Amino acid sequence: MQSPVSFDRPWFLLLLPLALAAFWWIGRRSYAGLDTGTARLALIARALLATLLVCALAGIHLVER
Repeated sequence: MQSPVSFDRPWFLLLLPLALAAFWWIGRRSYAGLDTGTARLALIARALLATLLVCALAGIHLVER
């Protein structure tokens, strides 16, 4: 059974670990004034945004069979 998700340019998915690592690295210092829960929520939101952007660059689309 094949996956219903396909990518036009799957090599862009290689950027995902780099983007997530960069957001985590930068976020370590930028969340200094926030409490723990807010900092985690901000990191999750940024990671979700990075994932969506990389998927958009990779050309994600659903395939109906």
